[in-house]
Amino acid sequence: HVPLKNSPIPVFAQSASISGILIRKLCLPGFAGDINGTSTVGKTIAVQASVSIYGNAEDPATANGESCIQGLNTTDNAFEHLAAHSNDGVLGIDETGRSSIKDMDSFLYGFGEGREKARMNKDSSMKDRVDRCSVTLLSGERSIHDYAKRSNAGQRVRVLDISVPDEGAIRSEGEQTSEDIAPKVKEACGRSYGTAAPKIIQWLIDNENDNPQFFADLKQRFKDIHADLTVQEMTDQQRRGCQPFAVAILASEVACASGVFTESPEHYASLIKEVRDHWLENAEPLSNAKRS
Repeated sequence: HVPLKNSPIPVFAQSASISGILIRKLCLPGFAGDINGTSTVGKTIAVQASVSIYGNAEDPATANGESCIQGLNTTDNAFEHLAAHSNDGVLGIDETGRSSIKDMDSFLYGFGEGREKARMNKDSSMKDRVDRCSVTLLSGERSIHDYAKRSNAGQRVRVLDISVPDEGAIRSEGEQTSEDIAPKVKEACGRSYGTAAPKIIQWLIDNENDNPQFFADLKQRFKDIHADLTVQEMTDQQRRGCQPFAVAILASEVACASGVFTESPEHYASLIKEVRDHWLENAEPLSNAKRS
């Protein structure tokens, strides 16, 4: 985390990852963030750093199947089960350009639905449905919305289009350039992982034991943050799109309080707001027809 603590997109991604622990308790839907762009620096690393909070986040290209990061070279139905295995956590997806998802429109709508599409067995009985309650972080050279036949506002607030600037997702630190930082973080994600999530979960358990109203207070804090992120001139879709940023800020506060994040809550909130502002400016949740 420390080499990335001043980089807005990785900070948002890590905070969004931690919010996977919170969304069910806060009665919030799951969501996805699609980190995309032609820059070669930072997209996969942002996903790796976020997944390493829970488990092995080695680059899938070198992990021999041991990384928790998945690809989209899967069927629509199989993806539902992959997502369910990440409930109350994060699902990391790399190289979305290699997707074999046939119905991308339905796939994008599935984020935030909380349950897979109803299906029937051959004997006309209903199949058991898979529940989903997690955060998904994707990375690729193109926006995943480009692969949909009819990208619309509903899909764009379920899957946030986070475009990476030309200089990359990682900011330089002192004398270290982003090119210096990137390989060190990438290597560390496959070596040191899985310690942050248990620490946060234990902190949450301890606080709920001490205060039965703890999660009610967190829910109110989320509402206050969301109100601070929205303005009267926003559309309803833009307000909905601000929810993931609000819960990410809340998650960063939890990470600070539990000792996982090293800077002040205000530091992380300002970086996440940068990503929110960039999203509003460059990925306004409009349909492709409206964009034209």
